[in-house]
Amino acid sequence: MERGDVYLVSIALPNRTAPSGTALAPRDKYVVVLRGGTRAASEPDVPVVIASTDRRSPGQNLRPFDVAVGTAEGFSRDTIIDCRWPYTLQKARLPLGSFQFRLPASTMAAVSVALVSGLQMAPPPPPS
Repeated sequence: MERGDVYLVSIALPNRTAPSGTALAPRDKYVVVLRGGTRAASEPDVPVVIASTDRRSPGQNLRPFDVAVGTAEGFSRDTIIDCRWPYTLQKARLPLGSFQFRLPASTMAAVSVALVSGLQMAPPPPPS
């Protein structure tokens, strides 16, 4: 499992149609792995962000914590990677059979920038 790997998994997310608005419902979603490599290989969990169909209205601008992707990156339609809410999933929830494709490094660089905005973090200072 590497940074930028995309998996299709069932994940429990808030059910917006539930009366209380807090109930969770399982939904099939694309998740993007945020960390991989040898350091992450020994960890039981993996941080991910969720990618969903782009439902912006025509002319609606992209939010600073979103990354727009589409067929060029491997998705079947225009998609938004939402970097406001990283999740942690057990690696066992990402079996080989759910792997879809790997995002290019340039897309993952955009995800890193969107994470800084989504988590309301200050960007790192420039190297001295």
